[in-house]
Amino acid sequence: MKAVEAPQHKTIQFVEFLRAMACLLVVYCHVFGRPPIVLHQSWAPGKALADYFLDPLGIIQNFGFLGVTVFFLISGFIVTHTGLTESRFSFFVKRVFRIYPALVVTVVLTILLAKHAVSLGMQDPAIGIGYTSAALAALGFEAGFAKSAVIQVGWTITIELFFYLIMVALLPLLKRSPVRCMATILVMCALGAAASVLPFVHKTISHMFAYIPIFIIGMSVYFYWARRIQATTAIAFGAASFGTFIFCMAVVHPDQLAPSTLFGAQVVYAVAIFLAAIWFYGVQPVSNGPIIKFFADVSYSLYLVHLPISVFLAYRLFPFIGLTGSMVAGLVASVALSYAMFRWIEKPAQKVGRKLLDISARHRGHDRVVDGLQPRP
Repeated sequence: MKAVEAPQHKTIQFVEFLRAMACLLVVYCHVFGRPPIVLHQSWAPGKALADYFLDPLGIIQNFGFLGVTVFFLISGFIVTHTGLTESRFSFFVKRVFRIYPALVVTVVLTILLAKHAVSLGMQDPAIGIGYTSAALAALGFEAGFAKSAVIQVGWTITIELFFYLIMVALLPLLKRSPVRCMATILVMCALGAAASVLPFVHKTISHMFAYIPIFIIGMSVYFYWARRIQATTAIAFGAASFGTFIFCMAVVHPDQLAPSTLFGAQVVYAVAIFLAAIWFYGVQPVSNGPIIKFFADVSYSLYLVHLPISVFLAYRLFPFIGLTGSMVAGLVASVALSYAMFRWIEKPAQKVGRKLLDISARHRGHDRVVDGLQPRP
C-alpha cells in the first residue's frame, strides 16, 4: 500500500529572498554593529552608513529590529501557507524538528564557548556568559523566564514558539474562516497585553502577545496573495494589526513608543519591503541566485550562532588583526558553522520528521483497512 505523504510546498522565491535578507540585516547588526561598541572603537564604514542612511531614515539598531520584524512577517505568511494543509500533529512534528535540533546544538556550543571565554577573562553576556538556565534555553523559553540568557537572540525564538502554539490551537478555525481566525488572535493579543496590569499574569506572557500582531500582518498578506480575501479586507487587517501592535506596546513597553525609538516605523518599513518583494517577484519570473539560496538555507542556524561566535572572535582577534579583520573573521566563522549545522543538523532532523509523518500516515492507512475502510488518497 502506498503511504500517504505529507503535503509538499514549493519554494516561494520572494520568501526565500526575504529570509536571506532578514538574516543578513540581523547579522550586520551584531557582527559589524556590536564590536565597535564593546571594543570602544570607531569603524568608519559603519559610521558613514549610520550618518547618511540609517539615521536619516530612522532605522534603529543597525538594521537589527527591522530584520527581526521581517522574520516575523515571513513566519506569519509561511505558517499560514503550510498550516492550511496540515493537521495539528503534522504541524507540531514539523516545527519541533525544524526548531529544536539546531537550537539545542547552539545552546551546547554557546555554553562551551562561554566557559572558555570566562577562562580568558571575558565578561560579555552576548557570548552566553552568566546564563542561568540551559534547560529553558534549549526549550526556547528562556527569554523573560531566565535572568540571563544563553542565546541573546532567543527572545525572538520564544515569540515564534508562542505564535506556533496559538496556531496549533486555532488551526481548524484557520482553515474554516481566515477572517475569524485573524480577528480572534488580535483580540487575544489586546487582552493578553492588557492583562499585564494583573498581579498574577507573568509579564513575559504579555510581552509575547505584544509582538504577535506583526505575524498577523504576514497572515493577512498571505490570504490576499493566495486570493482567499479581498484587498480591502487585507488592508483592514493590516491596519488593525498595526494598531493592535501600537496598543500592546503602549501597555507593555511604553518606552519603545518614544519618538526616539521608532519601533513602529520599523514595522512600516518591514511591511513595505515585504510588499515590494511580492510585487517585484510577481511582475516578472525571477529565480534566486546561489548566494540568496545559500543564505536562505542557512538563515536559521546563522541567526542562532552568529552573535556568540562573532563577539568572541572580536575580543580574541582584535589585538592581532584589528577591528575590521576581527569582524570579518567573525562573519566567516559564523557562516561556516551555520552551513555545517544546516547540512548535518537541520536537514537530517527535518528528514527524520518527514519519516515520522510517513510512518504515522501508513499506520493510519492500515487502521482504516483493518476497519474495512480505504485509505484516503
